[in-house]
Amino acid sequence: MRDCRVYLVARQLSNSAQQRFHPCTSTSESYALLYKLLVILALLLILTQQIAVQALLRKVRWGDY
Repeated sequence: MRDCRVYLVARQLSNSAQQRFHPCTSTSESYALLYKLLVILALLLILTQQIAVQALLRKVRWGDY
């Protein structure tokens, strides 16, 4: 009877420790978030490159460069 009680207490402690230190997001969710951030960063880089190219073409067209 005592062994059963000790086992149940140890099991409850391990369960509460797992819940306490369990991360908020799973690994797949963090990878998905990282992927979304990388896509947004790539789109921003493409957009700034397009703006820079258009500004350079405008300067060349007007003879400022």
